[in-house]
This record gives sequence, C-alpha cells and structure tokens, in this order.
Amino acid sequence: MKYLILHDGEAFYTDWFSVENNYIPGMVVFDLVADVFTDDGNVWHKIGIDYL
Repeated sequence: MKYLILHDGEAFYTDWFSVENNYIPGMVVFDLVADVFTDDGNVWHKIGIDYL
C-alpha cells in the first residue's frame, strides 16, 4: 500500500489517493513510498527519520 490515511480517529491504507478528489479537512495523509505527508491537502512535508 502506498498511502496511510488518518481521519476522525481511524486509520487505513490505500493504493490510490488524489488531493483534489479525496482530501477532507482534518485528514492527515502519509505517502509511504515518497516519505512525505500532508495535513492541509496543499503542502507535502518530508517525514523525518529518528535514530532511537
């Protein structure tokens, strides 16, 4: 699966996501292949790596 989506306290994986067609305010979308996420549907941020 390419995307992990968090919304209203639920999480699910999907292979397909389009900001224009699927984004709902309050949603956080993680692109697990590109290592980025968006929490506003406009700007994708790089996911940091922690070395615990």
